[in-house]
Amino acid sequence: TSMVFQSYNLFSNKTVIENIMEGLVTVKKMKKSEARKIAQRFLKEVGMEGYDDYYPVQLSGGQQQRIGIARALAMDPEVILFDEPTSALDPELVGEVLAVIRKIAKELEVTMIIVTHEIGFAKEVADQVVFMEGGVIVEQGDPKVVLEHPKEERTRKFLSRYLTLDTELPLDSAAL
Repeated sequence: TSMVFQSYNLFSNKTVIENIMEGLVTVKKMKKSEARKIAQRFLKEVGMEGYDDYYPVQLSGGQQQRIGIARALAMDPEVILFDEPTSALDPELVGEVLAVIRKIAKELEVTMIIVTHEIGFAKEVADQVVFMEGGVIVEQGDPKVVLEHPKEERTRKFLSRYLTLDTELPLDSAAL
């Protein structure tokens, strides 16, 4: 498994390439030259090619999160856990991270477990949706069924908060 944290958890004293290589060298005991090739491959995969020598402080939140995703992918996991991967981002950066996750879902054979409040994204990308409260599964199933026609009152109440907010905003309010 690999993990993508909501607060990036990049090493501030290491460059982008060193952050991605760290697990490969330390955990998988790879030679640095081999780890660097893998890291560069996944930098390209997340649209961050050419950022090898940057430090996390020089990157936007969306760029840092994409480095976190590259680091997770580089370990060649069977499962990647995403803990609210967009919650620490400014709204305008959310799309770039969701685009990378969407690309992974379409192109790579890796299971992703994503904790998210991005309901539309979950509906689009997920094979299964699980709605939990207090560590207990309230409802689960096909994303369109659970998110469009939830059976449980608690799920309906939760979704109405998010879906109502989206539909009540005037179209031009995003510019405010």
